[in-house]
Amino acid sequence: MKRKICALAMTLFIALFASAAFGAADAEGQGAPDAVVPDAEFQFPPTVEGDEVIHDFVIKNTGTAPLEIQKVQTG
Repeated sequence: MKRKICALAMTLFIALFASAAFGAADAEGQGAPDAVVPDAEFQFPPTVEGDEVIHDFVIKNTGTAPLEIQKVQTG
């Protein structure tokens, strides 16, 4: 179960990052978003099956256009 949770969390993170990182420039040509993820990996500690584990991944937009995450998928 622990491995499934870790795999699910990483899949979610990769989907978020890919969606944000490959966003196109805005329609008016004013620039593009640029997603920066300072801590791209996280190792969950050992847990007992059924325990809830949570980790927040911080995504910062350093680009010149708004960063929009339009779709998130889990594995």
